[in-house]
Amino acid sequence: MKLGLESIRDRVSVRSYDGEPLGASEAEALRSAFGEAAPGPFGGRPRFLLLAGDSAGLGQGRIGTYGQIRGAAAYIVGAIARSPHAMEDFGYALEGIILRATELGLGTCWLGGLFARSAAARALGVGPTELIPACSPVGRAATRPGFQDRLIRAGAASRTRKEPRTLFYETGDGGGWCNAEPEGRIRELVEAVRVAPSASNRQPWRLLHEGLASRLHLFLD
Repeated sequence: MKLGLESIRDRVSVRSYDGEPLGASEAEALRSAFGEAAPGPFGGRPRFLLLAGDSAGLGQGRIGTYGQIRGAAAYIVGAIARSPHAMEDFGYALEGIILRATELGLGTCWLGGLFARSAAARALGVGPTELIPACSPVGRAATRPGFQDRLIRAGAASRTRKEPRTLFYETGDGGGWCNAEPEGRIRELVEAVRVAPSASNRQPWRLLHEGLASRLHLFLD
């Protein structure tokens, strides 16, 4: 799946939707993205399903969002077989789908804890060796976000991002980590990481550039 930096920059979490169903072409494009998103970087192949907002008990907040999601046209739900890197592969694939939705002009929102996995499991026919790490509503954003949406955005500082120098490091002469401003192609990659979604917008990732080997090492802070 080829995605540009523009869609990465444009993506925001949307919790209030206009309630209108997806068009046939939009639904078809999303289902195509399901196939294009796999495999993940570690070889896992998550599977995804697009459910209408009122399907399988997943609509109108019944997905277990406690009122955080309103008016979503549909939900993207998925499962993956348990493996040492299943979560990474699932996250990689779902973010690719979310970015494709962004290209289509649709809103999304990562849901990792506040949804009914049992309802999603029934819809997916999940087996005993599979996980459902997350899901996302999808649809057109409401013209005016609801009060709760604005409150959550403010609390999570949704538009605030750390400076590149706090996320990116170069290997020093003595092998230590030195803060540096990324340059060239590396700058674009770091920017993509910098604006990516994270739980409560904590941005826990750090990148170490091993210049001589031209490698980027990813760490959690």
